Amino acid sequence: MYMYFSFGTIYRGSQERKLNEVNRKSIISADKESEIDKRRKELAKQKEAREKQVKEEEENLAKKQKELIEKDKQALINRDRERSRLLLSHSTPDLPGISNQRVTPPVVLQPKMNQVSTPSSAREPVAASPIPNVAKAGNYDQYHELLDQHKQKMAEGERNMDQWNKT
Repeated sequence: MYMYFSFGTIYRGSQERKLNEVNRKSIISADKESEIDKRRKELAKQKEAREKQVKEEEENLAKKQKELIEKDKQALINRDRERSRLLLSHSTPDLPGISNQRVTPPVVLQPKMNQVSTPSSAREPVAASPIPNVAKAGNYDQYHELLDQHKQKMAEGERNMDQWNKT
């Protein structure tokens, strides 16, 4: 087939084809490169947006964590304040500024044993105390008053028991 044509025409035709293919390839490659550039730009924008979003989320989480820590600290402080108030209200008021009144020491009395053979009516009345009335110390006035009241109540209770046993 190529024999009928001269060598120059065949050579020229193949050169034109090659040029056309090169031109097409360059156009296609230019289009592809522009699309690749566009895609790279889009990806860069997306990456920046993601980085910005991650940074904002980190800042928000850090703020929330700080707020929670502050709330926890405040709750602990309030709990400790309340606990110290309760402890102070239940402890001895010897601390300055709480109360000027002194607390009387607790009274430890020896328990009385009822004698089985002696009925309660045969006992001596409790009101007659063998201890003479001694001048009371200034700090123990309230204690002695309460002790006297208690003795009177006990004597009254024994009288009532005696009356109930008689009837």
